[in-house]
Formats: sequence, structure tokens, C-alpha cells
Amino acid sequence: MNAANSISILWLEDDPRSIFNYVKKLEEFGFRIVICNNVTEAIYEAEHFKFDIVLADLLMPPPDGTDFLNRVHPLQPNSIFIIFTGYPYNNIYRHRIKELGFDVNLLQKSDGFSGLIVCIFQTLCKYWHKIDTEKKGIWKRIVTAIDIKPGFGGITIDIKKLIE
Repeated sequence: MNAANSISILWLEDDPRSIFNYVKKLEEFGFRIVICNNVTEAIYEAEHFKFDIVLADLLMPPPDGTDFLNRVHPLQPNSIFIIFTGYPYNNIYRHRIKELGFDVNLLQKSDGFSGLIVCIFQTLCKYWHKIDTEKKGIWKRIVTAIDIKPGFGGITIDIKKLIE
């Protein structure tokens, strides 16, 4: 799929095997995904390409996910930011995420694919007014393909009506 005709995701994960099924499903719906297994590689990608979504693992060899997001946010200020972790949240990480000073969604890997999709689309709804017209058309195609309805994974609004 042409990168200009897709929603792009930069995904920082030190164990890419753990996200294989998520990536496969997202690609089936038309997302374009760049997976990086270290911060240096991910920063390089963020410096050279624009991403609609930036996903990062929380706990990994230093620098961790919050350090990475702090460094990448100035390079990708209009992206949706999500920390996707297999570890339980604790107050230290909640505080570090809050200190970043920008909106970061926190999601457990145990929430599964539906949890990830819900997180992405709830954030999309929140920032719909900031998305450029060309990307809105791409999002509309993805929403139609996934057929998300109110009630799916706790979504309480009709996304299709919002994006019309």
C-alpha cells in the first residue's frame, strides 16, 4: 500500500515477536507500520518520516518508552501517542507519563487487539478536528473496514457519524 494512502504507525518494541499478531491485523486494515527495536532506530525514523501514530513499549533497556516519547514528541507533534506495555502500571510510571506534558494513552498488552483499536479510535475522535482532510478520508476507509459500532470495546459514540 502506498504510504500516502495509509495511516502510518511508528512502533518501538524491544521484543517485536510480542506484537506480531497486532501488526498483522493492523496491516490487514490498511495501516502502514514501521517497527523499531531500539530508540536510536526509532528516533532516526521519526526524524525522517511523518507518522500518524507513535506506539512505544514502556519497560525496555534504557532509554525506556517515556524517554523515547519525550524525545520524539517535538519531531511528531501531531501524532497520536500510545504506550503499549505488558507490565502492570505503577505510580512511578503514571507520574512519568503525566510529566511528559502531552497526551499519552496508556494501554496494557493484555487488553488485546480490540483494546488497541479502541484506544486508537477514541484518541482519533478526540483529535478529529486537527486531522488534515486527506488523512480523514483514509481514516474513514479504515473505520468502515473495521466496522466499529458503539459498544465495541467500550466505545460509546458512533465513530462513523463523527467522521461523516
